[in-house]
Amino acid sequence: MNKKVSIILFAVIAIGALAGYYIWESGSYVAKVGDHKILNHEYTFFLRTQKKNAEAEAGAYSEKEIRELWENPAGGEDPVAIIMNRALENAKEFKIQLILAERENFKLTDSELNEIRQSIDSLLDDKESAKLLLSDLGLNPRQYKDMIIKRKLVEKYVDNYLRTHNAEMSQYIEKLEEWKNDPAFNLVKNERVLQKVTNKSMILPK
Repeated sequence: MNKKVSIILFAVIAIGALAGYYIWESGSYVAKVGDHKILNHEYTFFLRTQKKNAEAEAGAYSEKEIRELWENPAGGEDPVAIIMNRALENAKEFKIQLILAERENFKLTDSELNEIRQSIDSLLDDKESAKLLLSDLGLNPRQYKDMIIKRKLVEKYVDNYLRTHNAEMSQYIEKLEEWKNDPAFNLVKNERVLQKVTNKSMILPK
């Protein structure tokens, strides 16, 4: 193989690799908050939680009741679209707080991380409970661990904010609303992926 052919082949392989990475990367998130991605599993966590809560509130437990709940418009609105938007709003709030924690170099300690991981591992060791939990949330064990660690970080960040600012939770919620309205935290949807992930998470009983 001569040098010219080798260079051409290398270029083709490199372009293919870049194209493959772009396809994977563009399909890994449902939206952005500023420059920060809301990853598919982060959104799925909130969407599945909203779904389960809505079904419980409606008293929909059988397959028939669940199907009727999600297939019938609520006040003329698509119920799936309603919880999709709620889940996106929750995911946006979550991401904003993670961004702020990162900006302030706010982290969980090694001891806290170890304790969280041990607790999660203990929970997931119970195969029956783990299967039910992960099935309900639509996450794999790695994604579940990621979400719990991030949630603990947000909880710690909020506690620290309340303490250092001598603030009440109601005041923090008001501040969070200000952050949500900050143009720097605008939500930009990745529509194709958002719809795909939503459809997958909202699969109804046959």
